[in-house]
Amino acid sequence: MSTIDSSQPRIPLRLKKVSGPPIEPLEVAPTGRIVIGRSSGSEVQLNDPMISRRHARIGFSGGDWIIEDLGSRHGTEINGVRLPANSPSPLADYDQVSLGPWTFSVRTSADKAVGESTIGTSGTGGERVERIVSSDLGALAKERLDLIMDCAAAIQGASDLRELADHVLEVAVAGTGFSRAALAQPIDSFDSVELLGCRDRDGATGGEISISRTMLREASRGELVRMADAPDMQQAMSIISLGITSAICCPVIVGRRILAYLYLDTLRDTSGVQPDAASFCHTIARMTGMAIATVERSQLERRQQRFEADLQAAREVQQRMMPAESDTIDTIRYAMKSRPGRVIAGDLFDITPIDENRTAFFLGDVSGKGMPAAMLMGMAQSNLAAALRHDPDLGRAVTEVNRQVHARSSDREFITLFAGIYDRARREIEFVDAGHGYGLRCHAGGDVERIVSEGGLPLGIDPSGIYRPERLTGVEPGSRIVVFSDGVVEQTGPVGEEFGVDRVIELLRSSSAVETDVASLLDAIIEYAETDALSDDVTIVSIEPL
Repeated sequence: MSTIDSSQPRIPLRLKKVSGPPIEPLEVAPTGRIVIGRSSGSEVQLNDPMISRRHARIGFSGGDWIIEDLGSRHGTEINGVRLPANSPSPLADYDQVSLGPWTFSVRTSADKAVGESTIGTSGTGGERVERIVSSDLGALAKERLDLIMDCAAAIQGASDLRELADHVLEVAVAGTGFSRAALAQPIDSFDSVELLGCRDRDGATGGEISISRTMLREASRGELVRMADAPDMQQAMSIISLGITSAICCPVIVGRRILAYLYLDTLRDTSGVQPDAASFCHTIARMTGMAIATVERSQLERRQQRFEADLQAAREVQQRMMPAESDTIDTIRYAMKSRPGRVIAGDLFDITPIDENRTAFFLGDVSGKGMPAAMLMGMAQSNLAAALRHDPDLGRAVTEVNRQVHARSSDREFITLFAGIYDRARREIEFVDAGHGYGLRCHAGGDVERIVSEGGLPLGIDPSGIYRPERLTGVEPGSRIVVFSDGVVEQTGPVGEEFGVDRVIELLRSSSAVETDVASLLDAIIEYAETDALSDDVTIVSIEPL
């Protein structure tokens, strides 16, 4: 059974092309995940030699959109930083994802309306601008070299982009003589940018500023541009209404990426604008590009560290809650293997003696990842064990835990569960399957069959749900019950095909002991995946009645 994430978004993730060959925007549904690659089996097929057959995977898990490079030849980048292969990384709004010749802008939330942090672009497209190539920039004035040095020191120590923008704009205004300056990041293209900072000659920050769409379009080609001092320019209604008499716009570039635009203008009086303002602006922009790349890399590293720390903490909770990997407890012998996945952390398993003839066991799969999933898992596991020790009626115990999970979880959090009680005197197993669906009965002669039941909803969905146990009779020594999490059957191989239940059944037909069941099945999954970094939690339990 596929789990739905505990904090499923309400809108799809969107990838809009920033650069590269023509391509329609890509979308990933909130409940799905896609593989991007050159193979025809990929959900998104990109036909380019720089794209591997299975290049990258994108999906949603427990509050985060995740991207994972699948060992591609040319790699996957976020904001210019290459991702390690087979290691999930979280995505955020406005990240730029590079795959082969394409760079995409990421949307994980609704489009932002133009407001305080967004610069509206002005002009009808008729303004005339001039490009200024590097050979025409001229030499820097010596008296402003101190400004350059101060700016370099300040921006390299900036902790975020807005602090960096404050330093850059202060120096830009002081060194050029323009009355206003702004630093803006492109969101999707030159006509959609977000304001990082704005400053005027008097030192005031904030406020509103409009940039000519024509200037942005020309600057997006990679060269500094300025407003041409010509009569037809002065007649542009948008320029007249704004009172702008001189302006320059310089792209902030690292590699092939335009990271920002440094824009300066002056209102009416141009006498203070320095003759080498364009040269000064160009130098500041180059320094700004290197500083932005450093900040983005640091932010990505911190985001990845938080993501991995959350997963590691959840895995530690999960491991502490698990019993020993093998043991004999009163009426049953069991073996268990659990391998945390790269993203999900929420499988639960426990085994609890009830009396001299009865022993309870249960395996569940919590939706989501990280600490929220681990905490929900721990609460459900301890409460179910306590309920069974207090009242060994399996139906009542699961019904009560369902109410507790619903009361302590969000609308989209739930737990699939297979719970059973083996009664040695009756040679039967009473069980409840709450939306889990992955239980097998292995007979002593080698036959393996799925445990089919009426089942019920996963825990936490319907607080009024009543769970009624079903029975497996004729359970004799030498037979086994094997239960596993959905990470077993949903693990994909190199071409994207899932491991599936049929492969599990075929493998168990050649096994005759609980230890062999779990060890050989885990080895087969790792071999099938061609990596021991599995995509989801894998927990396998084999139980032999005594």
